[in-house]
Amino acid sequence: MNRVLIEIVAHLAIFLEQADQDNFSLEQIVRQQEDMVFRLKKLNAGERSEFLRLLKEIASGQESQENRDILERFPEDAGLL
Repeated sequence: MNRVLIEIVAHLAIFLEQADQDNFSLEQIVRQQEDMVFRLKKLNAGERSEFLRLLKEIASGQESQENRDILERFPEDAGLL
């Protein structure tokens, strides 16, 4: 699995979690989160395992504790575990 793609997902997950509702409606934010999760759930077992491994690695490299927390919660919040 391509680490760059996982980084894109990670940054999108952080962005959506921190999105300012003054600029985006809650409906838009939730719709994008749901779409991302829907697509991630299409990963087969091996791809999902590799995705989770790389996401954990990316989370541990985050300087911001808030960003680390978001990425560490993401798999469970998204129903990927």
